[in-house]
Order: sequence, then structure tokens, then C-alpha cells
Amino acid sequence: MTALAAPAHAATGDRLAYVANLRGNSVSVIDTTTGAVTATVPVGAAPNSVAESPDASRVYVASQAANSVSVIDTATNTVADTININRLPNAVAVSPDGSLLYVGRFISPGVGGVDVISTATDTVLTTVAVGNQPTAIAFTPDGAKAYVANFVGSSVSVIDTATATVTATISSPDARTPAAVAVSPDGAHVYTANYNSNTVSVISTATDTITALIPSIGGPEGVAIAPDGAHVYVTAAGSNTVAVVDTATGTTTATVPVGPSPVGIAADPLGGSVYLTEALGNTIGVIDTATNTAARHLPAGDTPYAIALTPAPVAVTSISPDQGPPSGGGTVTLHGTGLAGTRSVLFGGTPATDVTVVNAFTVTATVPAHAGGTVDVQVITPAGTSPTSTAGQYTYLAPPTVTALSPGSGPTDGGTAVTVTGTDLTGTTAITFGPGHAATSVSCTSDTTCTATSPANTAGTVDVQVSTPAGTSATSDADHFTYIAPTADIAVTTTGRPHLGILVPYLTYTLTARNNGPAAATSTTITATLPPGASATDLSSGCTTASGTVVCTYGTIATNTGTTKSFRVPLSLLTLGPVPVTATRTASAPADPNPANDTSTTTCTALSIVLATCP
Repeated sequence: MTALAAPAHAATGDRLAYVANLRGNSVSVIDTTTGAVTATVPVGAAPNSVAESPDASRVYVASQAANSVSVIDTATNTVADTININRLPNAVAVSPDGSLLYVGRFISPGVGGVDVISTATDTVLTTVAVGNQPTAIAFTPDGAKAYVANFVGSSVSVIDTATATVTATISSPDARTPAAVAVSPDGAHVYTANYNSNTVSVISTATDTITALIPSIGGPEGVAIAPDGAHVYVTAAGSNTVAVVDTATGTTTATVPVGPSPVGIAADPLGGSVYLTEALGNTIGVIDTATNTAARHLPAGDTPYAIALTPAPVAVTSISPDQGPPSGGGTVTLHGTGLAGTRSVLFGGTPATDVTVVNAFTVTATVPAHAGGTVDVQVITPAGTSPTSTAGQYTYLAPPTVTALSPGSGPTDGGTAVTVTGTDLTGTTAITFGPGHAATSVSCTSDTTCTATSPANTAGTVDVQVSTPAGTSATSDADHFTYIAPTADIAVTTTGRPHLGILVPYLTYTLTARNNGPAAATSTTITATLPPGASATDLSSGCTTASGTVVCTYGTIATNTGTTKSFRVPLSLLTLGPVPVTATRTASAPADPNPANDTSTTTCTALSIVLATCP
């Protein structure tokens, strides 16, 4: 055996299938896009298992009759090395980080083993004893465990890959002769095809126990899981069918007729298709997973028995949401390929928390805190780290600032259209005029300008703050808005008019309250002072008299309108001479800003009870 340095290799973007041809002693390399066989690689006798390294640089083929594993360089499609195996290699699997190759083989009657091989040197590091005739091996996406299906032993051995020891042996009378094993993309479940029990076991990786047994088609031999984890596909050579199992319900939802003697099966890591070996047809069947129909049959070698597909590249294709505050804390969903086994998610080099692998396409994580700006988001898996790309970027939004308001004041009843100038205003979700007083309408035309309608508030100065997904603007003198209480300037005027006669002579005084605005007056009180000895009669509604005064109250007075009240002062010999009446605004609402016009005096002169003059 000669170990070679790793050469350049096929990119994981090349969609290739590697098929071990049991009687052809070869591996067919198939372009899954065109369906053409692009190369045929001779290997040892009776190849019955095949696995590809996560970086797609190597393909490992177990040849049972040759007691060896062929190492194919995918760049040249030639055997770069041959690893000698003690006896009857029957299963191969590569660890998710590509550093180890596990090979199931015969050790002694009734005892199987797994050789742990360094892929760097192609040498056996240790051998782990497992059950009888290990037929299939599958790693959890994080590489912490390997599950070995022992066909004759009717058991599944669980290997702790860190210590290379068996930590559990799983078996059931209803799970005899497991022929194949697969692990879900989220690493939570293992599925085995139990050939002689006609069942599919569901094993919890948390407890390493069988949690369910799903009735399956007769003689299940191969098992594969879709990269989204939603369906399991099970081959049955005896009936030339593939069963489709819904993992959510644990029921078979479809049975797909395929070519003769389907055995090995693999789901396309990019989704959409499942590939299976049709051993007696010398073909590869392709199932369209959207319709659960056999869409194509591709040529292969003599007795295709096992199949491996090029791994999906580790990549982030979108992030939702793709922006948030520098404080972090929100949950984002990352979409991409090759995400099973994600160990960590980095935001500009800062690790996220609560990383959860949903399936090979989806990971969720809690955003860490970071300085403002756009950063690359990368996932780290055992197979590698996703490359940076514009699709895998997250923007930490800078919090908004308010630098100016125009106008900077308005009435307490609100309704003022205010232009807010600042920075980082894009994405504004709210503008407040003091705590708990949200603007009634908000419109942002750029990253530096928004308009907002002031809500009603009490008189005084408040801070206008802008909220975006990045946070809320800090308060400053630049964001001050002053609520001005409404005013109504009440101008008071008086007039007098004599009414003379021998019987009941009197003077009529009229008090006018005119509202000069700017706001409507809701109430006004005018007090008229009479000369000594005078009295008032025939008062207008809303007026009262006592102790030489007349007090008149007015209701609402609209802006630029006036309201009058009047009363009579009877004349007698005692009231001859000047009869002055002074009217003064003594109360009004809202406040009166102009006291200069609050008082008016009119003086009528009674020369006799039948002769009087008024200005």
C-alpha cells in the first residue's frame, strides 16, 4: 500500500454519482445532469460499498472478494491507493470532517469489526469490535457517533468516535437483519432497513433506543434520507419498489415502481432527486421527489450495487432577517446547502449562540452583538467553512439619530407636520413626541429625512425620538419639540344707547367679546362695573348682577367672531350726570395673550330723565 499526497480534486459543484458495480469489478462515474457515464474505474473484485469524502476529492470502494478498499482520486478517476483489509470488507463511510474512514469487516465467526483508518495516511489506526457482519455505517452530522448495522447480528452498534469504543448496542425482535442505516440531517434520528422484519427502525440518537418501528415493504435493503429530513426512501429488491416514508407521521405515503432489484440508494444532497441502483437492470433509477415517480434510468456497469453522490458544497445562500441592531439577540434563519452538522455560525468572526440545525438546508441561530456595519456570516461544519458571499451577509444597523426638527414647535392639540432630519432613519418603525406619544403618521423619504405628524400632548418641551430595528435615537437638544398651549385674544368693547321716556327711561349697555384667535375661545367671562347708585335690569342670558356689577359668561366663540350681551341701567333723578360702565375680561379659556384690549369703558350722560347722550 502506498499513500499519496492529495491532488487537486473535483469540486463539490460537479453533480456526480459513483456506482459500485458488484460483478463488473468497477466504479461507474455518472454525470447526474446528462446521465452519461463519464468514466469507468477498475477496482477490486466484488465492490459492494462506496463512500465519498466531504471535499469530493476521494471516493472509497470496499471490494469484498479482494479484501481491500480502493481509493479513487476524483480529479483523475484513477485508483490512487489500495488499502488492504484483513477480511471481507462490507461497508465504508467517511467521517463528516473527512479525517477518518470506517470500514466494516469480518473479524471472526459471529464477530464483526470496524477498522478506523486515517485518510491522511490510509493506515488503520484501530479496530472496533461490533456485531456480526457489519453491512452499513453512518455518521451523525457532527461526527460524534457512528451507527453500524450488523446484518447477521440483528443489531446496531453505536461507536463513540472520540474514543473508538462501542457505547450502545441496539436490537429488537422486530428489527432483525438491518441491511442499511442512515442518519437524519439534524442528527436526531437514525433509520435502519430491517430486511427480515420488513420494518424500518427509528432510533433516537439522544437515548440510542428504538422509538418507533415503521411497517415497510417486503425485504427492505437500502435507506436514504432527503436533505430536508422530511422523507425516508427505502428500497425493496423483491418487489422492485421504493417506499416513501413521511418522517413526521412515520407512515409510508407512496410506493414508487422502479427497475429490477433496487438495492443501494442515495438522496441528492441538493434535493429534488433520489438515485438508486437497479442491480438486475444494470441501471441507475432516478426518482423525482416532487412527484414520487421514476423519472429516469441511467446506464451503469454490471450489477450496480451501491451508490454515492457528490456532497453538497457548504454554502449560505440567504439569511432572514438580514439586518438588526448592534446589540444582537434576534433569531435568524440561514438557508444554504451542506449545513448538516453545523458546529457554529460566525457573524464577522463573532460566534452566534443557540445554533440549531433544522436540516441540511436550514440552520437557525441567535445573532451576537457586533459593531455596526455589514459582516460576512459563515457556517462551520465538519466538512468545512462556507465561503463568504453577498448572499451570506448580515447588516448591523447603526441606531438612528435626530439632528434637527422643522418646525420645532406646535399646538398641544397636535396636527403639526414636522420634518425630522437625522441619520440612519431607513426602516423607521415609529417616531414619538415624548414617551407614549406616537406620531399619527410617519413617512421617510431617505436615510436622513422623515416627516411625522405631531400627536396631541400637554404644553412643554419633549424629545422627538426615532425607532428602527437598530434601536431608538438618543435624546439631545436637537430633538426638542415645544408644545404651545392654544391662545385666544378676547377684545372687549362696550357701547351705550339711551331709551328715554316719561314712564321708564333707561340706558342700554352692550358688551361685545370678540375673539381675535388664533384658537377658538371655549369660555369667556366679562365683568361690567356700574357707577355708584346704578342698577342693572333686563340682563341677557348668561348675565347676573350684584353689588353694582354685571357678570356675563360667554360660550364658545370662534376665531374672528364676536358675541354680545346687554343689560339696562334705569334712569332716575339720582342718576343724572355721567353714567360710566367699564367692562373687563375677567376670565377666558384658552389663555388670552393680549391684556391690552381686555377693558372697555363707555360713558353715557343723563342730562335729565328725558334727555341723555351716549357716544
